[in-house]
Amino acid sequence: MRVLERPSIDRLAVEYRERLVAYAARIVDRAEAEDVVQEALLRACSELDLAAPGSAAGWLYAVTYRLAVDRRRARERQTRLLAEAPAPAVSGDGDLARRAREHVHGLDEPYRTALTLRYLEGLDFAAIAERMGTIERTARTWVGRGVARLRERLRGVL
Repeated sequence: MRVLERPSIDRLAVEYRERLVAYAARIVDRAEAEDVVQEALLRACSELDLAAPGSAAGWLYAVTYRLAVDRRRARERQTRLLAEAPAPAVSGDGDLARRAREHVHGLDEPYRTALTLRYLEGLDFAAIAERMGTIERTARTWVGRGVARLRERLRGVL
């Protein structure tokens, strides 16, 4: 009698990662698809033991699909909320947008350029990486850290 072994997470990641990314990229952009697959694989580490041994691939595809749809819905909701939000009030000492831009320009490189490309020029992370001569993951890190540093600068100012 042959005993079915539970596939290791490492083996599943190697075997299915690219296919899962392509699958998720049908719903969200490529960069988000990679994040979705990473999250699905992390969930597999703790939750896959609930699934039968033969259904690991199906489980991964189902979780990847749900995570990608959730991301797309969250992004659409955020876009809708931003579009519906009232314009920021102008303070007595100057325009809020002008002051925010000044704080962005006061950031160190590479954060200043990454934030400018992402939020003022509207580029995606792949395009930012190409323009800045780095990989996409680094571009994401620079944008994230730039936002955190900008938030620190703006705390108490606005």
